[in-house]
Amino acid sequence: MTDLSQPDRLDDLVNHIQFRLAAAVSDYSAPWRTPMLATIADGGSTPTLRTVVIRTVDSIAGCVRIYTDRRSDKIGQIADCSAVELGFWDPSASEQLRVAGRAQILTNADAVDTAWAGLRPEARLIYRSATVSGAPLDAATPILPDAGGRDVFTVIEIRWERWDWLWLDQHSHHRARIHWSTDGERRAEWIVP
Repeated sequence: MTDLSQPDRLDDLVNHIQFRLAAAVSDYSAPWRTPMLATIADGGSTPTLRTVVIRTVDSIAGCVRIYTDRRSDKIGQIADCSAVELGFWDPSASEQLRVAGRAQILTNADAVDTAWAGLRPEARLIYRSATVSGAPLDAATPILPDAGGRDVFTVIEIRWERWDWLWLDQHSHHRARIHWSTDGERRAEWIVP
């Protein structure tokens, strides 16, 4: 981790966060590779969490992409309420990032085809089940893959609106919030942890 024991420049912090997010795409052991995604379920009355894998980060466009099975509960939840939040935690650095934004299910076939083509064969297996995720089973038996998978594979793009960063130092905690307006203007501020 970059030495942030005396953070004094918000621009350096933003660069640090962008670097960590980008590293999570290619480094399979990066702590920020698998954040928790929060969506709203049951008509807005219930928050729900699940672990996802960050697949791409675009700092220029201000978004991250994850992959999912279009039959999963999160697809309907995002269709009902596009507000989501990603929670990242790195225990070795005592560093947390919350990314709040709007999720969109990509329908552009070229974008989804490109993402599918880039998946390793073993990563495609989870999309090849004829059984819907969350369906009851009679026993704890593995679901054997069927052929295909591309027909249920989809991409979710999350455009960030706010980052909330927290670093837990043994002597003093540091926290910052970074907002993006609808026109892409960034505003950052240090806040009380």
